[in-house]
Amino acid sequence: MKMRMKAVVLAATVTLIAVGSVLLATGYFSKIFTHTPDYQPAPLRERVELMPETSPEWLERHIPGADGKDSEIHIEYRNGDTGLRKLRPDQTQFELTISFPDGQVRVHAVFADDGRTIVAGQQVREDMSLVWKTEALPDKTIKTSTYWFDGNTVFAVEIRDLEKKRVETQYLRKSGKLWVRQVFATSDPKKILEEELHDKDGKLVYLRTTAADGSGEVTHYRANGTARFKQIWGSNTYYGYDGYEGYGGEGGYSGGSSSQPPVLKLVQEFQGDGKTVARELSLNWEGKAVSTVTVFHKDGSKTVSTLRTDGDGTISRVEEVDKGGKTVKSTDYEISDQKRIALDASLTQSQPAPVDARAFWKAQEDKPELRGNDVP
Repeated sequence: MKMRMKAVVLAATVTLIAVGSVLLATGYFSKIFTHTPDYQPAPLRERVELMPETSPEWLERHIPGADGKDSEIHIEYRNGDTGLRKLRPDQTQFELTISFPDGQVRVHAVFADDGRTIVAGQQVREDMSLVWKTEALPDKTIKTSTYWFDGNTVFAVEIRDLEKKRVETQYLRKSGKLWVRQVFATSDPKKILEEELHDKDGKLVYLRTTAADGSGEVTHYRANGTARFKQIWGSNTYYGYDGYEGYGGEGGYSGGSSSQPPVLKLVQEFQGDGKTVARELSLNWEGKAVSTVTVFHKDGSKTVSTLRTDGDGTISRVEEVDKGGKTVKSTDYEISDQKRIALDASLTQSQPAPVDARAFWKAQEDKPELRGNDVP
């Protein structure tokens, strides 16, 4: 009996081993122990952000794309407007649409790769009149026209050259005549490189050019359009004592440029043609007083008058110089001689402040009672 049971157990064991071998060979156990259900990621959720009280936006809803980064931002403004900002994969702004509470579009703008420069679009007021319109021109520049409060009269025409990184804007009076022209680099829109001011008749009043270091020229014009005089501004160079003699030190004077605003260096007065220099005024290192006055004569000679350093305007010496640069006569004067040269104070006037044309426009946008005022 025992022998028969052993035979049965042995036969069953052999059978199980055989079945197990078959199952292993077919990968059955592998399928059981390694199988996992298909993974279903949790849906990406939008992120809601409340904006600071100082912001015109009240709330932003950030909508993620397939990569988890924001693809759209839905905006609710405090004035009841709504907005939609579309983003590129690198998170730069591609397109912005702002709508009035009734759904009509207030602003639509398409942006360059930097996400800041508008290359196309427009904005309208509540009465649907144009505020500004931007368009790409055939020469690859970007033109933006801004309008006075009536939506028809052009206030400013901006030409933005992205390749040359240069922006030129012409501001117009309500009559359509040129008021101000300004040029600046796109890298620093607060630093004006060129500025022209025109009077109510469109005539040029002055032209200012400014270099990166603040030096530059300001040319003032007569009513007939010819240049009257030119001011040349430069850095304020100082000289100070550097070091001590004795105790192993070597004393000496060293020079440098201060961080102060540029000072007036030279003034050139022109003859009636606006081109020929009639007289030059050189100023001291501080740019506060005229140090020499040079009068140019038709034959190429010149008269150089040196003024006293105390700034009282009296002449200390007069030199006659021939066209070859040789001094042929020199005369010294005492203070008691009271010999002077008449100088127009306007020649050494301060640089005119840059014209903030957009501030004037903005004031009339915000305050209808000011709209009867013409530009200065």
